[in-house]
Amino acid sequence: MACIWRNATTASGYDGVTRPPWQGSLAKSRAAEGEKLRSTTRIRNGILAAVVLFSMAGACVAHGTGKERAPGISLRIERSFAAPRDKVFGTWTDPQAVAQWFLPPENAHWTEPPTFEAHSGGRFRLRVVASDEHYDLHGTFREVRAPDKLVFNWLWDKDSPLAGSPGDTGVTVEFFAHGGRTDIVLTQRGFRNEESRKEYERGWYRCFREMDKLLNFVPPETLTRWKDFIRVSSPVVALEHATMIDGTGAPAKQDHTIVFSDGRITALGPSGSIEVPANAKRLDLTGYTALPGLVDMHGHLFYVSNFFNTNDLLAHVMPFSFPRLYLASGVTTIRTAGTFEPYADLDIKKAVDAGTLIGPKMHVTGPYLTGEGYPLVQLYALTGAEDARRTVEYWAREGSSSFKLYTDLPRAVAKAAIEEAHRWGLPITGHLGSIGFREAAELGIDNVEHGLWVDTEFAPDKQPDLAPAEYDATAVDLDINGEAIQSMIKTLVDHHVAVTSTIAVWEQFALHPAASEHVLDALSEDGRKISADSRLMELKKMTDGTPHEREKHERFVRMLQKEAEFERAFVRAGGLLLGGSDAVIDVFIAGFGDQREVEMLAEAGFTPEQAIQIASLNGAQFLKESKRIGSLAAGKQADIMIVKGDPSKSIRDIENVEIVFKDGVGFDSKKLIDSVKGQVGIH
Repeated sequence: MACIWRNATTASGYDGVTRPPWQGSLAKSRAAEGEKLRSTTRIRNGILAAVVLFSMAGACVAHGTGKERAPGISLRIERSFAAPRDKVFGTWTDPQAVAQWFLPPENAHWTEPPTFEAHSGGRFRLRVVASDEHYDLHGTFREVRAPDKLVFNWLWDKDSPLAGSPGDTGVTVEFFAHGGRTDIVLTQRGFRNEESRKEYERGWYRCFREMDKLLNFVPPETLTRWKDFIRVSSPVVALEHATMIDGTGAPAKQDHTIVFSDGRITALGPSGSIEVPANAKRLDLTGYTALPGLVDMHGHLFYVSNFFNTNDLLAHVMPFSFPRLYLASGVTTIRTAGTFEPYADLDIKKAVDAGTLIGPKMHVTGPYLTGEGYPLVQLYALTGAEDARRTVEYWAREGSSSFKLYTDLPRAVAKAAIEEAHRWGLPITGHLGSIGFREAAELGIDNVEHGLWVDTEFAPDKQPDLAPAEYDATAVDLDINGEAIQSMIKTLVDHHVAVTSTIAVWEQFALHPAASEHVLDALSEDGRKISADSRLMELKKMTDGTPHEREKHERFVRMLQKEAEFERAFVRAGGLLLGGSDAVIDVFIAGFGDQREVEMLAEAGFTPEQAIQIASLNGAQFLKESKRIGSLAAGKQADIMIVKGDPSKSIRDIENVEIVFKDGVGFDSKKLIDSVKGQVGIH
């Protein structure tokens, strides 16, 4: 759903700081532009609020001392959802919906289902257990005016260690319809102090992110606006006689049928054992394979041409071509892995959610968090730890759902960014340079990008807090089974740090393979010429370049194999390996890069089914979305790609995409690709 975050707060009567006694005790919580931010939006030092919400979904729990509440300390948040008002209103009054967005099961659980009497004067009660302690929240609906307004008061049970904090607090939620969009205004009053309000603010933002996931809604106008690109749009669909790769790593299953209704899978199994509803649109997929939509954990919405042969780089946002290419290629969810234009990425997500652009579901990462040293004019250099905290806080409020450390960042600044991201319940990854993988794991990072290729801790000239002169492929001569790399892998696994494979982009750096015709067709005329010239120049360096250029090429070729060995070893050790494209340069572009990533994972030694799992379910697990996406199972969203052939027998068949279902709507892959011919590099 759309991530529009507008925030306004009021404050007065500060009476001291209360810190939750167990803040930060939850294990591994998944919990800019700084002064260059647009002049009309500044970081508000006075934006404060609070509840320690258990990690991503945010169970609303706060602690206070016994001090009297100071009058006037309140919180106001405005938020927009790309769903109708009655649907948004229902997430607040339906106990089953509340059970999903109020509380993340990985950190707490219900002792009994929530109970709601959603009428004026009605009561509600929520009882949860976390860290072996019971928390009891109950209250009264003062006003229920569906679907316009809710007013309720709540109290913590007097026997709870959180009793009376924030005390008898009042919450008002107003719902405003704007076509297919709903704006809400949440006001909460009765805080004891500003620190408490800060915690509640972060908590409500976490709740809103979980509501987004529940409000999967295909606007009716989408089916009309994009009818020329939609091949299947029936309320009930049956995919019959398909080979099925379910995304769990299990072997492919022959002659299976999948039924989905209103965007969710209702049944699947061997054909003949599944009852197909009479009103279903039936597709005979004999000779085809159904597999889960891919989850790209290193996507981007920008493009850089002439990457290999200039330091004067400029990234250009691709709001039209890249989202279409992702979806056309079978990618139904992406996590952007850093951006030069964070507002552009957030607006693209908003437009896709609203149905005004075609594209995959998006988890938007904030701007790159880096320091001095990287030669790109579009990157803001953080000035220190406090600047890192301010930047993360600002973009968390604006709607970013994760963050990324970049190459030139000292440990103290990285630590501040990691801690602030976790305070907002958000994960943080990194393309590291000045910090090695082990250091990053010990600082609390959740994910590292690109694999062994960029781990600089093995560089002979590595100095603390500085990136070495050559920070790619420094581990090329190390034994994967040796103590140095094995201990690094153990550190990552012990700290639950995921690794994102982008092995396909390293193929571009090492071998510079020729592009396929459909990739060249998508590039602008200038893009095709620049890419061709760039490739010829790089091929010439391999044979006729300087000694340093030839040595670098030889090292990169060997490192490509070393990277494959590392990724297999990481998985054997119990690590979570994710799939990402990083498809932003020359002929390596959105969607097609994702398909090549799956192929390269298979070539690296994983089975085709394991490669697909890495590129789908593993990413969903990291995003805490695996109950909804990432594999084919009853109850999950109908995000399904249909390819001609059988990738379990020939992994290259993953390129033969014909239909991509996103929330049950089947888009025509060829028509989407044809619509962006000549547009990459322009739109």
